[in-house]
Amino acid sequence: MSNFCFRLLFRLGMAVASDQTEVNLQTTLCPHPLKLKARTGTLSTSRGLAIESCAYASEGEARGFGTRVLNAMLLGGVVRRLGVDFGTGKRRAQFHEDIKKDIAETGATLRDEVDGLDVYEDFNTIFFVFDGHATAPGSPEDVGDLIDVAAAHAQALTERQRIAAELLNDSLFEVSTDASFLLRISAIEALCPQAPASTAYVTLATTLRNAIPSDVPKEEREIMECLLKRDTRRQSVHSAYMSKFRCLLGKHKAKEFEKLYKLRSKFLHEGLGRGNLLEPADAALNLAQELLLADVTSAQLQ
Repeated sequence: MSNFCFRLLFRLGMAVASDQTEVNLQTTLCPHPLKLKARTGTLSTSRGLAIESCAYASEGEARGFGTRVLNAMLLGGVVRRLGVDFGTGKRRAQFHEDIKKDIAETGATLRDEVDGLDVYEDFNTIFFVFDGHATAPGSPEDVGDLIDVAAAHAQALTERQRIAAELLNDSLFEVSTDASFLLRISAIEALCPQAPASTAYVTLATTLRNAIPSDVPKEEREIMECLLKRDTRRQSVHSAYMSKFRCLLGKHKAKEFEKLYKLRSKFLHEGLGRGNLLEPADAALNLAQELLLADVTSAQLQ
């Protein structure tokens, strides 16, 4: 009988306060047990952690439940404000085939580590890893809570929702307040696609292009025409985020974000506010969390 597993490799913005190398996690999201494992040393000292679950009948089933746990943890990291990082999906240290053959002679299978989600058929699989680190403490139960707190939203995330969740989790690690502020504003922008411009807007822009006086110097004319052509392809960033907030959270929240976006523009284009963005960063996190969860809920109701 086939035995497929999934393995999630990640790091947290906290260290797990446990001297054990692995513990079982209690969650209702998966039909089979989850194990939280330290990559090296103990759970409290390991820089990286892994969640493993086996006994799935097919690769597709294992991948499906692995994706649900990953999605839940991304959202849970935002809700609990702990920070979860699943990396880029790339393989870590890769072992030479001769080494893998030597391991196979012992009856085991040596598998290269993969950041994020990895799915495999288990033939006494082992992973060789390196490194160790410790940060602020939490508990194994906190990791299970990351999964359960967002389990209801874990069915699927759109690409934009996933990007927003990843940016918000990144902002919860140890970076400057200024960087956190920009990451959180960017997360909100990711949730606000710029829709195609309306017919009325395109008509107006065309009229303005045609109204440029013929005696305007060529360089200035080309600049104006370029701006008007660009703006007719899609709605502005301002229009996109105002529409999104009004639809999901109301006019008041839209105005709140408008103020934060102006601070972002002044910071990037004029260098204003550097070192004084703690409160705006907190406000941006609150709005981003609300918008992300509202967007996920709205998409799943459709």
